[in-house]
Amino acid sequence: TELTALFQSFGLDPPRYVLDEAFAEVDVDQDGAIDVDEFQEVMEILHVQDGFTKQEYKSFMDVFRSLVRDEDEIECEKMAGVLDYLNFALDAKSIERIVREVDIDQSGKLNSREYLMCLRKVQQKEVQSMQAAVALVQMEGPSDVPFIRASDVEGILVRLGYTVPQVGAYLEAALELGYDLSRQPVEVDDFWRVLAAWRRRERLTNEDLVEIDKVFLRYDKTGTGFISTLDVGKALRCLGWKVLFEVQQGLIRRVDVEESRKLACWQLRKLVRLLQAWEI
Repeated sequence: TELTALFQSFGLDPPRYVLDEAFAEVDVDQDGAIDVDEFQEVMEILHVQDGFTKQEYKSFMDVFRSLVRDEDEIECEKMAGVLDYLNFALDAKSIERIVREVDIDQSGKLNSREYLMCLRKVQQKEVQSMQAAVALVQMEGPSDVPFIRASDVEGILVRLGYTVPQVGAYLEAALELGYDLSRQPVEVDDFWRVLAAWRRRERLTNEDLVEIDKVFLRYDKTGTGFISTLDVGKALRCLGWKVLFEVQQGLIRRVDVEESRKLACWQLRKLVRLLQAWEI
């Protein structure tokens, strides 16, 4: 579109779902058009959030703040763990190359701006992999825009690095956003929108989410929204997992990055996702 080309001329190329969110925020009269002032507001939003949605930006920065200590920087060597925590799937060589490109002064540390730049480059790497995968699909829509069918999802997710892609969970995430891939294929930008939602739900199915939430409430005895890490083993056994204590403690450390000795429900979901990957 003209607006997309305009943003690209400013060196910005955010996914369509990011632009849609920014437009919705500034288009207060909901007339579907933006004037010069509103365009400047969109530019400011994209600048402040580094081209991510509000939710993405918040989750990324929450992780950054939980990892920094005395200085407002994190060690480069932690980026692989950060990407795994955030549910990205990128090979070690690609991560190392991206970090090296961003850490220009070779300090071995990243400030918040460099950290977000790394995440942007990860996203760009995914776009490249996605384009290659879509080229293999070779299905053209009526307007020469590649479309993605339900049967294409597994191959594309594998191409993005998800060796166990949990297609069922992806299709359920799509349904939550109003996309029924069993009936109608989606455009590439819509695939990205669903991908972000799939990551937020830790690539878990609806059945998994219901069971995890139910068990979490059982052990959140005080209603604080947290369970003690001492109760995690019991919760996992309720969910059918029999895990060695050493493995369990290692996974808890990966999830409880703030070392708070307690987990929120979303962290228990993350722990289950890590367990699923560990089992495989």
